[in-house]
Amino acid sequence: MSSFRSRVTVITLMGAECKGCLGLFQEMPEGLLKPLKNDKVHNLIAYLRTTAQVQLPKP
Repeated sequence: MSSFRSRVTVITLMGAECKGCLGLFQEMPEGLLKPLKNDKVHNLIAYLRTTAQVQLPKP
């Protein structure tokens, strides 16, 4: 079972249903996050998960 969240709803699909959805979702290209340090990856994922506006970092 897989769940996908949008701003409005959560969609839960059973395994057999997911096979037909492969064209809807794309994985991130391999190695894209390799140049980033762990804390930067953590911050990026946290940012992508939020639905609220985030504050800009202080200079």
